[in-house]
Amino acid sequence: MQGLNLQRRHYEFIAKIIGDMDVSEKERRKISLEFANKLRDANENFNYDRFIEASLYIPLGKGVSNG
Repeated sequence: MQGLNLQRRHYEFIAKIIGDMDVSEKERRKISLEFANKLRDANENFNYDRFIEASLYIPLGKGVSNG
């Protein structure tokens, strides 16, 4: 998937979608890591750690579910 031309706003949008998913913390982590690995493969300047941190953010009111 080389040559993908995404900007920071696109990565932030994807991370927010993952963060807003109504899934267990375990499933959110799995999804986040899968996306991060694919995005890193597509862009050598991709900030893996920042994406993981942003996508694992749990919005207020969502709580943490065990999974």
